[in-house]
Amino acid sequence: MTFIHPLLFGGMALVGVPILLHLLMRQKPKHLMFPAFRFLQKRAKTNQRKIRLKHFLLLLLRMLLIAIICLALIRPRLFSDRPGLSGQEVAAVILIDTSASMDYTVAGKSRLEEARQKALELLDELGPNSRILVIDSGGMPTEWGNVSQARDAIRSLSLRPGSVPVTSAVAMAWQKFDELDRQASASESETLPRFLYVFSDRTAASWDASRLHDLQAQRDRLPPPKVQSIYVDVGVEKPVDVAIVEAEAKPTIVAANQEAIIRVHVQAAGQGCDTEVLCRLVGEPAAERKPVKLEPGQTQVFEFKKKNLKIGQHQAEISLVTADALMSDNVRYVTFEVRGARKILTITDDRAYAFAWEAAFASHGEFECDVKTPSEISSADDLKPYLAVCLFSVRRPNSGPDPLWGKLERYVLGGGHLVIVPGMDMLVEDYNTKAAENLMPGRWAEKPVALEPGKSAVWRFGNFSHLFLSKFKEWRDLGTVGFFQRLPSATKYWQIVAPAKENVVVWYAKEGEATDPALLERVAGRKPGSGRVMLITTPLDVR
Repeated sequence: MTFIHPLLFGGMALVGVPILLHLLMRQKPKHLMFPAFRFLQKRAKTNQRKIRLKHFLLLLLRMLLIAIICLALIRPRLFSDRPGLSGQEVAAVILIDTSASMDYTVAGKSRLEEARQKALELLDELGPNSRILVIDSGGMPTEWGNVSQARDAIRSLSLRPGSVPVTSAVAMAWQKFDELDRQASASESETLPRFLYVFSDRTAASWDASRLHDLQAQRDRLPPPKVQSIYVDVGVEKPVDVAIVEAEAKPTIVAANQEAIIRVHVQAAGQGCDTEVLCRLVGEPAAERKPVKLEPGQTQVFEFKKKNLKIGQHQAEISLVTADALMSDNVRYVTFEVRGARKILTITDDRAYAFAWEAAFASHGEFECDVKTPSEISSADDLKPYLAVCLFSVRRPNSGPDPLWGKLERYVLGGGHLVIVPGMDMLVEDYNTKAAENLMPGRWAEKPVALEPGKSAVWRFGNFSHLFLSKFKEWRDLGTVGFFQRLPSATKYWQIVAPAKENVVVWYAKEGEATDPALLERVAGRKPGSGRVMLITTPLDVR
């Protein structure tokens, strides 16, 4: 049997207090002169026996009550939470959780400090020549050593915010036991009892239950003797904490004329809170403040919007005003970048045709759209400053001594991106040349498809795995965007002859059946390092 507070065992001396009170308060018999003295004397003896019995029972109850109070204070245990090693030589792995949650402080002591203390107490019970290995959940394990070396390793442990779940470190412990078996002699392997001690705070993040089956299988593969596993809980039964559980900047790259939006998730655990959350850009003195009022278990999302920022990288510090028992989750940092608008080039025969196209980019603000005619493109070097080039309703891209296709091919091979949007009056032979086929994801039919009056074709999505369709997938999942409530239709479009299926991103469907490509990307035959080439089969100008 062990005692948690053995010094309080001295309180058992108080058991003698009821005896002293009994002796002091004992009543002395009174002498009465009565005629029938013999009868009264006999009656008095009977009464005294009853009174003595009552007093004796009362004495025992008082003594028992004091003994129970003393035992409650010294907290005896029939079974110790540690095996009775008492100097025995063992092979033990001591695994200590060093994640951020172990910074939770109670009575001035963090959970990591509590774990270190208990681990050092454990080492005091082991034989000096025991084989000990120390693992923390955030770093590489030490090598097998003696008790003294393990004690130094435990004292040097500190918090590691990037720590993995304890279960990952348990897998490492099984691996180290396996290595010990291969290195040790047969006599050592058979005689040294083996133990795995895990010191953690029992938080959800510290234990990955999905790995339980794998860990059991890995343990069962170890040769005898069997490893005894002991989990030492240093956590708090009902923790109280207000935490910034997540902070993110979306998008992480914003244009200079757009707002940077920082979303912060704050959660209260154990009890409610009434505080503030601050967001301050590093390098700026002032911070934006928002009130936080939460009930226990409630989470709230706050948005901070930053605009008119300089081009370059920015870091924001998000913090809670009030301090609590776990300071490590009261501060978060997010990093984002502000860039100038990305430049794209639209090549068209008539600037007026591209007015709606240019206006769409201008309204978004993320791109800066230049518009030029084919005659203004003298070489492929004129295209290099642009992230992407759009060939928009160009009737004859193969005209002149230096056709546009050669310049576009060199641009794409250099990593530039190309979008081809045909016009209804384009010359098909200019789009079916050898140079054009080196770029495009298919060959054009001689004439466009014109549907009968009253009939139309709509987009048919096979899947949304293509990057181009990520925004469309988001709209579909919302269920409130008009695009998917009434899909746009086309009555006239250009047909691509026998395209490779992997090149088709979106199909046109007529009467419910997918027939012709609506959107294509050159995938088959694309050279490594070259840019993307997208092809839209429907004219997009205002005619």
